[in-house]
Amino acid sequence: MPNFAVTASYRPEHWVRLAGAPAAGGAGLRRALAGVGGEVTSMHWVLDTLELGAMVTAPSTASMAAVTVSMLASGVFTTFTARQVLNGAELKEVLDAAVAAGFVPADRATGDDR
Repeated sequence: MPNFAVTASYRPEHWVRLAGAPAAGGAGLRRALAGVGGEVTSMHWVLDTLELGAMVTAPSTASMAAVTVSMLASGVFTTFTARQVLNGAELKEVLDAAVAAGFVPADRATGDDR
């Protein structure tokens, strides 16, 4: 299942709610991901920006896009981004595909490769 790194900025009024019930932080994200068959694998709060940071899984980029839309529509966040991240095996698959597609490192490219 694809992995995503999520960052989100809460609206100021949501911080007031979190102060009263910090354990509830991220509940909406957990529900939305469960609804599409995904899950939160770790959740953190970034001190210098007061953002939510999470690692999540979702069955597809389309399902993660649906979660992103629902999180932004909830009114809790001013920003919500989900970037797909790759593990080592996935990165190798991408690099192998790049070679098959004709990838030539710049330091080895000839005039015909550019």
